[in-house]
Amino acid sequence: MPFISTAGKTPPVDFQTALFQGLAPDGGLYLPESRVPFTSSQIATLHGESLLHTASVIGRHLVGEHVGSEAAARVFRHALDFSIPLVPLEDRLFILELFHGPTAAFKDVAARVMARLMSLLHDPTGGILTVLAATSGDTGGAVAHAFHGIQGT
Repeated sequence: MPFISTAGKTPPVDFQTALFQGLAPDGGLYLPESRVPFTSSQIATLHGESLLHTASVIGRHLVGEHVGSEAAARVFRHALDFSIPLVPLEDRLFILELFHGPTAAFKDVAARVMARLMSLLHDPTGGILTVLAATSGDTGGAVAHAFHGIQGT
């Protein structure tokens, strides 16, 4: 499935190119050109399952065709190996607490998935992948921690 830029001025690219480029050359963000929605029965099978199981199923659905279904499940299982509680606020109102990761930033969730996907798809003959993170907030720390100890970086 091709990935397109939200700015619409860049030709479509494959998943690996979108992942490693980050921003499209036209300044837009990459997103899949199309999506295959979950069916009602697929969603029903997730009821009562753990967040980790649900993330693995959704991860396989989103990136499985690009990295393989089992590899995608492994990526999400290893990336989200910390508590992400769903906390009730009131009747039928919940909040997902994304700050329980290793750096206490909600960015831990996506950064750890990104780091593992990049490690999986990085061509080792191209040398070590260098990640530069500069920020005035918690993004740099979350990204740096996400890549710490990851093979090929």
